[in-house]
Amino acid sequence: MAHTSGIPLHHEYIELCRHLMAHAERYPQARFQDLAKLLYQAELGPGHMIDDPDACLQRLIDEWRGCEKTEDGPRFEAIGGGFFRAHLGGFQEAQLPKLCRFFMEAAAYPVGSKAALIPKLGIALDLCRKGRLPLSHRRARSWLMRYRQAGLPAVSHSARFRKAYSPAYRVVSAACVAWFADNQK
Repeated sequence: MAHTSGIPLHHEYIELCRHLMAHAERYPQARFQDLAKLLYQAELGPGHMIDDPDACLQRLIDEWRGCEKTEDGPRFEAIGGGFFRAHLGGFQEAQLPKLCRFFMEAAAYPVGSKAALIPKLGIALDLCRKGRLPLSHRRARSWLMRYRQAGLPAVSHSARFRKAYSPAYRVVSAACVAWFADNQK
C-alpha cells in the first residue's frame, strides 16, 4: 500500500481511513487492538509461518467445524494491502483444502514492513483523536505505546471482539477471492 517511505500517499490515506471506519462500523465492539490487527494483516499479511501444511489444514478444518456456518457461500472482507479475510463459515468442507493453499501462499508472500505499519497506526490513532473512530483516544494511545514498546508483534483480537463476533477467518490474497468467484457452483 505504501511507497518506500512508509507514509501513505493521499489516495492510500483515503483508502486506509475508509477501511478503518468501515471496520469500526461493521464491528462496533472492536477495540484499538482489533484495528491494529487489521492494519498488521493489511501490511504484513497473515503473520504466520507455515511449517507443516498438513497441520495447517487440520487446524483450519477444526476451526471451521467449530464456527457458525452461513448459507451465503464464501464471504471475503477487504482489509487493504491486497488482502482479504476469508470468513470460514461460508465455505463447504470440500473447499477448505483450496482455501488452505491460498492462505499458505499469502503467508509465504513477501509483503510490507513494520516500519510501514507505524504511520498507519498513527493515522488510526489520529482518527480516534478526531472522533472519526468511536474509540477513546487516551486508551488507544496507551495501548499503542505498549504495542510499539513490544516491537509491533502479530496481535490477537481483543477479548471483547472475540466474545461479540467469534472471528473465524484466514487472510488471503485477491487471487483467492477471484478463484472462488470463478468456481462457485
